Amino acid sequence: MSSKSRIRICSRPSRHPLGRLILSVMLLFNVYGIAVAADSPSPVAPDPAVTSSSEMRKHDQAKLRQWLADRQFVELDGFTDDLRRSRGKYRDGQSRLMYALAVLQQMKKEELNDKGYQEKLQLLNDWLAARPDSVTARLLLAKIWIGYGWLARGSGYANTVTPEGWRLLEERVLKSKAILDDLQKSSTKLGADYYCTRLLLGRGLGEAPDRKWVDTVLKDDPGNLEITNEMAQSLLPRWFGAPGELEEFADDVVERTKDQVGDLQYTCIFDVAVSYHGLDVFNHFHLDWDKFRKGLVDRERLYPDVASFAPWAARTAQLQGDYDTAIQYAAKIESDDVNLAYWGNDKWQYLEWKTRLNPKMKDGGQELLILPRLEPPRNWNVTPDGQAVVILNEGSLIEVFSLTNGDLLTTFHLPRQVFPLKSRISWKHQTIYSSVYDVGGLHMTSLTDGQAKLYPELAKEQPHRLEVSPDESLLAICHPDYEGHIDLLDLKTSKLGKSLPLKDSDFIYNVVFSPDCQTLAVSARHYVNRMGVKTSKLTLFNVKTGAIAASWAAATASVQGMAWSPDGQQLAVVNSPAVVCVYDVKTQKKVAEYKDSKDRVSALAFSPDGKTIAVGSRSLNFIDPAAGETLVLWDYAKTKSARPLKGHQFGVGYLHYIDNTTLVSGGNDWTTRVWKLDKALKQ
Repeated sequence: MSSKSRIRICSRPSRHPLGRLILSVMLLFNVYGIAVAADSPSPVAPDPAVTSSSEMRKHDQAKLRQWLADRQFVELDGFTDDLRRSRGKYRDGQSRLMYALAVLQQMKKEELNDKGYQEKLQLLNDWLAARPDSVTARLLLAKIWIGYGWLARGSGYANTVTPEGWRLLEERVLKSKAILDDLQKSSTKLGADYYCTRLLLGRGLGEAPDRKWVDTVLKDDPGNLEITNEMAQSLLPRWFGAPGELEEFADDVVERTKDQVGDLQYTCIFDVAVSYHGLDVFNHFHLDWDKFRKGLVDRERLYPDVASFAPWAARTAQLQGDYDTAIQYAAKIESDDVNLAYWGNDKWQYLEWKTRLNPKMKDGGQELLILPRLEPPRNWNVTPDGQAVVILNEGSLIEVFSLTNGDLLTTFHLPRQVFPLKSRISWKHQTIYSSVYDVGGLHMTSLTDGQAKLYPELAKEQPHRLEVSPDESLLAICHPDYEGHIDLLDLKTSKLGKSLPLKDSDFIYNVVFSPDCQTLAVSARHYVNRMGVKTSKLTLFNVKTGAIAASWAAATASVQGMAWSPDGQQLAVVNSPAVVCVYDVKTQKKVAEYKDSKDRVSALAFSPDGKTIAVGSRSLNFIDPAAGETLVLWDYAKTKSARPLKGHQFGVGYLHYIDNTTLVSGGNDWTTRVWKLDKALKQ
């Protein structure tokens, strides 16, 4: 049998030289938001019954590392054998034995080479020579041989692996199998640590999992999450699972353990499915969300250290769109020392998520509240018929929600990671136009089939801002060079038209077409003199001729928003961070002004009758989400004051009137709100 047919894992990519071994063993750490840390313990051994899970893990980890460094094999065997007999757990439900094995097998990044693996294997062989009956040493040897095999194979796709890489992978993985086979033949009572390792190896060798292994473990330990996790992974479609098999396994395990632990095990299997399919989990698996929520209650009842798994529970509930459960568990997070894998290893992203997921995020006078499934919304587009809103989230996820009842209509991903703030939609041409992270060019993605292509003439450019004309005939493309210019792309012919130059400008803030599409308003930063003094100017271009119709210095800082009146006679502009001015386009004179004393204005929209301007602001206070009035209605022709719409926290980034009495707003608090203005203003 060839190595490619015998070792099924070879055809799968891996992101780490330890391959699926480490990814699988550490999955439960990610589930609970736990990381292997290096903090020192207290000198006195804590009581597992009362000490927090994180503190107990720190204590165990430091003790295990010290024993291993000192080659104190008797102590290591005594500690792990005791855990094997007692089936000890941390207060969040994680097996202390499985955590101990993960600590002992861990290798530093600089050790992930032939020398490092050889030294690790030698250490474990010395342990086994000194303690021939050591179960722990043999299990660790089996795990390290798998990791060493992956070192030879590499972490790339199968077509990048050399023949020597295939050979060494098979040779080393089979050594792991021989160790486990010998252990099975011994008189040792086998437990969860052995069967979990066997499931790992089975995924490597293409050996179908045996459910009897799960039954054996759960008979003695109904609350063991590790064995359920490993079997669930083996039943994913990428390995051995047929359609419906994972769901059947979940129901079966819950039925077998319900009298002892309720629906606890369902939470573990549910998380494996989410880890595999992410946002598409409910399109691929028919899982029961109510049973998952009951499982969370049982987990909290059985394992009182809720803080350890609260981030995972809140994040999973948010994925489902169950914000009540998400907010409930986010409030139980006691420490920000969490595993950041769910947040792209970005602490700021985690803190933003935690701060925004608060009990008040659903408050307000809105008629309808729309909440994203996971990623923060960065770009909103209401459909021309006003029936739906398309939200482009961070990470290139697109969600389409009904503006009638808030239902999620569909989701799909853009093929490349785009700048959400630099994307625009043409409904007539069913295309999303985007600038892409770290890649030059204008990318065009079909809303019909999801296919994307690069506009060839702009392949080396990276557009700074895009804007579609109201009649969807043109796309304005702003370039961030030191002699700023704007290209006009004919969306019907896909040909570049006129280029509009901005002399002495070095940054374009904003562009917006007039309602009749004849004029393009541009706000940009310009040099005043050779000394480097700068100011912000407004420039009006005749779209047909490319000539400048008017230009004036109207702003003292970056212009974050502009909006035309419906008749095209007036232009509302953010004149400074907290000031909105309305200019008469013909005379360029200011006719009205509104000042927001607390926040930075970030979005503007005229009502269809032209009498009111909706003003959205971005709160500058990250700690206090309610600081300032983040959304107001300004009757600019009558008064300098404005009427607030209560609800949004942290600010507003998008405003769109469907009609004179209905407003859609997109907020920096992740929410999208539909307001019936007559009703909302009375609250």
